[in-house]
Amino acid sequence: KNPNDGFGTGFTDWTTGSMVAWWPPYDMAFALYDEPLNNDLAVTELISPLTSELLTANENVTVKVKNEGANTITDFDISYQINGGSVITENVTGVNIGLNEFYEYTFSAQADLSVAGPYEINIEIDLSGDENDTNDMMTSTVYNLGTLYQMENGNTSQEFTTCSGTFVDMGGLDGGFEMTDFGTTTIHPGTPGSRVRLTFLQFDVGWSDFNIYDGVDTNAPLIGNFNDGSDFPGEITALNTSGALTIEFIAPGWDTGEG
Repeated sequence: KNPNDGFGTGFTDWTTGSMVAWWPPYDMAFALYDEPLNNDLAVTELISPLTSELLTANENVTVKVKNEGANTITDFDISYQINGGSVITENVTGVNIGLNEFYEYTFSAQADLSVAGPYEINIEIDLSGDENDTNDMMTSTVYNLGTLYQMENGNTSQEFTTCSGTFVDMGGLDGGFEMTDFGTTTIHPGTPGSRVRLTFLQFDVGWSDFNIYDGVDTNAPLIGNFNDGSDFPGEITALNTSGALTIEFIAPGWDTGEG
């Protein structure tokens, strides 16, 4: 069996006469399998919700499962749990899922993802007589990005005051930065006495200068200079009394990136 859909061709069964290399060359991502178990249902993908700035209090939760067993599946239980909260369990009946077939299920109980922040979604399936429990669970983290705060090209004195939201480069959420983009943004905490914390979900600035300062401007102590040649910033928290962080971005003049 070739678990990668025959390199997109759909040829998943290998025989003694199978061609296993042709031009252009392919990585040999195939494996040998024994006969399938009789009962084996696997959860494979969280289709929705996905990370967005538009998540609401009424989000559909849709999951893809696959029958890895020889027996046709006609019913099973499926559940989801968000951020360690209540477990929502529903029974799926009236289906007919054959060997190696996929099935998508949308829960009748919707999820409230209206508050900006991360949501850890645990999915679990329960098939009567399942002989393999290693593929019965999966965890996916979805982010409500909240209000978008976009760095303005050429502005060296941009300021935001907020308790939450998502900071993006000049290209916005779906774009990147251009070769000559530059800007400086100071983020102030929305609550007096609080401190700004930056948690990076994506970071691709090429060989630009991306500097973070612990304070209200670029005269504050430098926390770090980050680019593709440095470590991923991860999580940065203000330590100064104002609670602010200042971000300075200068593209190199010859490189672009996703930001």
